[in-house]
Amino acid sequence: MQKHTALVFAATVLLITLAGACSSDRDSGTREVSASSLQEAERYLIDSLGETYYTALSCVLDKFPESLAYDFSALCDSTDLAINTTADGRLRFYSYDTHLGGTMIDFNTIVQWTDESGATHIARFRYPDGDDDDDDSRMNPIVHTGGRSGSGSDVATILNVHRLPEYEGKSTYIIEAYMREWSTLGAYDIIAVQLVDGLPQAVPLFIDKDGRKHTDISYEINIPYWYFTTKGQGWNWINAYDPAAASIYIPIMTPDGDNTPSGRYRIYSWINGALMHTRDGANYMLNPALADFESLEGVYVTDRHSIRIDRLRDGRYRYAAWPRGVAQAAAPDVTAYADEPADGSTHYDFVNEDYTYRVPTPANRDTLREMQILHKGKIEQRLKIE
Repeated sequence: MQKHTALVFAATVLLITLAGACSSDRDSGTREVSASSLQEAERYLIDSLGETYYTALSCVLDKFPESLAYDFSALCDSTDLAINTTADGRLRFYSYDTHLGGTMIDFNTIVQWTDESGATHIARFRYPDGDDDDDDSRMNPIVHTGGRSGSGSDVATILNVHRLPEYEGKSTYIIEAYMREWSTLGAYDIIAVQLVDGLPQAVPLFIDKDGRKHTDISYEINIPYWYFTTKGQGWNWINAYDPAAASIYIPIMTPDGDNTPSGRYRIYSWINGALMHTRDGANYMLNPALADFESLEGVYVTDRHSIRIDRLRDGRYRYAAWPRGVAQAAAPDVTAYADEPADGSTHYDFVNEDYTYRVPTPANRDTLREMQILHKGKIEQRLKIE
């Protein structure tokens, strides 16, 4: 950010230092912020954790509204603070790990926004009321309105914010909130938000296939399954926002009840001021020629190729391969098909004319760690699987 902004932030810290404490009738958890130099004051913010960190950061944001446009790059580089700001600059989320949790990470999030008059506010994040399974037609705030006192926000980190095209003079945002319930289970909440009556409010703009309204769509995910299925590449596929179509993609789980994503999505599109469920389908980042499948079985990486294997609706399996580093939106160099592996088999045999691509099944991938390319039944290449 510009040097002038950095000086403003430095002045902010200095004012807090001179005051000896950041006090507010909204903040009963005041902590003294004292330092003999600006460098010490900045280091105090960088090193602070837990509720002390929350209070110190809140003091800076509260005293200087222009912090809404400041990038806090030094603080982000030195701590695990993540900042997400809407494209119009009116709404911002500061998320961090207090390091006070266990397998359920203790995330805190501070929300900062400008109201209709241009005044800037901060408050703790809260999940919207209501249950995704109910007809939730009540608008409600995504901030705690009782001030900043207490133990921080609801346990959530904000992963992404998206601004939808303006409709009838109103700005609408999609907020992706996340919490890790324990080491193997994560929970996502996709929230439709507008600034109404001076507050960021969850608004019932999601309309499902049965016509029911929701302020948010939530789901849980099996973290190890998704990591190993996609070889760590799939975190950006869990939710996906297509800005060209103003559509949010929310994963459909397999029917086994284990919170395992199928690789297919419920697609909500921005139509006349509502997020309408328009269809179920593949992620928009996948080449359209590959969009028809039942479930993603695995992603494989060799030194030359990136490979995707899908189970098709007819029970067969499909192999698609790209040069390593090429996105799956591109047309694959090779596609091939295999029948269901026989009981006890450790691999698929994908066939395309005279070529066979012998690939370990997902259960055997990390044990065998090799795929073979055969031409007319003879092995031409052995490729190590990473």
